[in-house]
Amino acid sequence: ITLTATEGGLGFGVSCFPPAEQIFVKKVDAGSWAAQHGLREGFQLLKVQGKDAGSLSPEEFRSAMKSQRPLELSFLPVPESPKESSQEVAEKAAQDPPPEAQGPVSTEKPAAKEPTETKETKETNE
Repeated sequence: ITLTATEGGLGFGVSCFPPAEQIFVKKVDAGSWAAQHGLREGFQLLKVQGKDAGSLSPEEFRSAMKSQRPLELSFLPVPESPKESSQEVAEKAAQDPPPEAQGPVSTEKPAAKEPTETKETKETNE
């Protein structure tokens, strides 16, 4: 599957930095761009901006992941069950993308709630 990040943080970590034979998604932050686009632990990162992810220099990789937007990333999905091959999972993902992948994604964090005053707080503030 190929995903394009247009702004903000990505919300996933990788197993290692290139140069490497294979790079896998190690963790996905809940509620992040990666989670909203169906990325899961175990997906293999194949390409970054159309280039083989494993052949990039560590500097190119970090620069792309942190600041290049739009950023095109290609992944090989992890099979959902031992019976499914990675190819079958990739074909299914291409046919049925998650609804969130069909439109722009906001990377803004929800506004922080104002602290509420408790009786204890009132007493110490008076």
